[in-house]
Amino acid sequence: MPDLRESQGEQLGGADSRPSRPRPGTGASTRLRRIAAVLPERARYVAKELRSQGERAVGTVSQQVEHNPGTSLAVAFAVGFICASLIRR
Repeated sequence: MPDLRESQGEQLGGADSRPSRPRPGTGASTRLRRIAAVLPERARYVAKELRSQGERAVGTVSQQVEHNPGTSLAVAFAVGFICASLIRR
């Protein structure tokens, strides 16, 4: 009956073997290549969506300022006052 240490060594590729690198086309290597292939497309999509959301936000703020200039000025003053108060501390 083989010793427990011997059987573990055989399963790991021998007692003195080093961990092997993933071979191309297998397991982690394949997954990483697939992810790397999709990343540029995904980044472009996210950038496009963020740009679109930013444009909508600017449009909404512009409309609010046009329709309510007094309120917008008061809100801007209040925000500036609060920021200045926080910076002084």
